[in-house]
Formats: sequence, structure tokens, C-alpha cells
Amino acid sequence: EFYGLFKYRKMISPRILISCLLYGFIFAFKTNIHVHLTDRDEFIIFNNATKTWKEALESCRNHTAHLVSLESQRKLIDLHMFLFSKDFIESELISADPPYIYWSGGNDLNKPGTYEWEGTEKPFNYTHWLDEQSLNNNGSGCIQFGKGGFGRWSIEDCRTERFYVCERIKD
Repeated sequence: EFYGLFKYRKMISPRILISCLLYGFIFAFKTNIHVHLTDRDEFIIFNNATKTWKEALESCRNHTAHLVSLESQRKLIDLHMFLFSKDFIESELISADPPYIYWSGGNDLNKPGTYEWEGTEKPFNYTHWLDEQSLNNNGSGCIQFGKGGFGRWSIEDCRTERFYVCERIKD
């Protein structure tokens, strides 16, 4: 005897199946997670909810990733062009509301004034600061990007809420 979608009634009822599918669809729609693959990296972009830097860090870790390390011009351009192509970032011509400003893994939380990448603890070999004033920050800060100037970086209080980009390095 056949009972709806499944041969065996005890496996799962159609009502539960439909509820699970609907919940999964709503969850996927609400989380609005975008993945961008390159030859070396996988970027996971969260642009539907803002978080503090530490909350973003925890969210990335929950996805077996870390906040993005923008350690080369090539990586920055690739990520920025993807964000721009999806209208996930401000340009000089278009001002997004709310502005799409993202956390990166850059911070000076271990030693104020010495910036390094979260997850690697590597000091910066490549920089893309918005202006020199960005470096004259008083106290510790975290690095955001997307606030004009083709992905240029600026320092922000880590308690500020921003969108964020996680990264997984491909094996």
C-alpha cells in the first residue's frame, strides 16, 4: 500500500516534509548567503544582517571559515569586483542605503597599532588604506572595507555593526 510521498508511513509524514522544505526555503531566503569561488579561495558574503566584528568572527567560525584576509591586490580586486557585480558595495556613482561596508579579518586587538590578519596572525605585506588619517586611530580597531575608494580600508570601532565576508582557503 502506498501512503502519499513515501511507501512507509513511519518514515516521515507529508506534512512534516512540506514544513521542513518550507522552513529550509525561508531560512535560505532570509540568510541571503552568497558564495564566490576563485581558484584559491571561497568567499562567503553575508549582506542581510550586520554584526560586530567579534560576532562576525564567530559566525565565520560557525561556517568553518575566518574573516577575509585581503593580503594581495589580486584578492582584493577579485572580491571587490564580485561585490560590485552583485550591487553589494557602494561605488562613487551609486550610494547604497544602507551602505555596504564589510568587516575584514584585519585588526590590532593583540597589539594596538600593529595590524594583522585574524586566523593567520600575519602582519600586513599589502595595504590599501583609504587615507593616512585611517592610521591615526586612537585605540584598537578593526578594518572595514567598501566605504568608497574601490575597496579601500579604514579603521572602525570593533563594536560597530557591519556586513562581513568570510573566507575558506581551498586545499
